[in-house]
Amino acid sequence: MFLFRPETDLGAYEASIKKMAALGAKLLLPAHNVPVADPADLPRVLAAIKQARSRKMKPVKAEHWSEYKFDGFSFLLNE
Repeated sequence: MFLFRPETDLGAYEASIKKMAALGAKLLLPAHNVPVADPADLPRVLAAIKQARSRKMKPVKAEHWSEYKFDGFSFLLNE
């Protein structure tokens, strides 16, 4: 997930994920990479955001961002 652009608001993104998780959706259409996703993955995404924000894990550093890798997805954050 590309979350490194200057206009990215990680708090707003996290709030949106929480709202989607509460909706009881049967299908997610994220539009990037995997076009269909399982809504059951949303709690894993929330847990991963918390891990990345807490800095309890070490990212892989690149020129313009840091990548936090998880099973099946990763976050690219501006750091």
